[in-house]
Amino acid sequence: LDEKQIPKRFNITGKDRGSVEDKRKKEREERKQKELQEKYEKWNKGLYQLKRRTEQLDEMARVVKENFARHADDEAMNEHLKNVVYEKDPMFQYVKKKEEKARQLFAVYPKYKGSWPPNRFNIAPGYRWDGVNRSNGFEDKIVLIMNRKKAQKVTQFES
Repeated sequence: LDEKQIPKRFNITGKDRGSVEDKRKKEREERKQKELQEKYEKWNKGLYQLKRRTEQLDEMARVVKENFARHADDEAMNEHLKNVVYEKDPMFQYVKKKEEKARQLFAVYPKYKGSWPPNRFNIAPGYRWDGVNRSNGFEDKIVLIMNRKKAQKVTQFES
């Protein structure tokens, strides 16, 4: 007999036992749901944080394998000490400028260099804002009213 010709069987409670195709479909759905769950678990933990954590663990594993005694010819330690920057170092400002220039080369979003009128979020013109104030003055009025109230309270308190 073909699967479609097999009559449906029910157990004592009256529930459908389910065909082979139903079981396969249910397994597929469960597998898909499990994959989605694993994917969202990764996202919820933060992909960048997971990457940083694995890098830290790799670094720790590398350090564990190194010898405890350090010598002057230890390349890894010398490289690490070269990369450490101290604030009291006379070259500190130069190194910071150099790093800033390197960051600017890889900067994705433009930065505004000049001065701009203050805004609610102190966002510099560039990526999110072009520097044009398009407000209707509502926020300025609110700030003015709040400042007046504070000034009145101070004058009432003093007199």
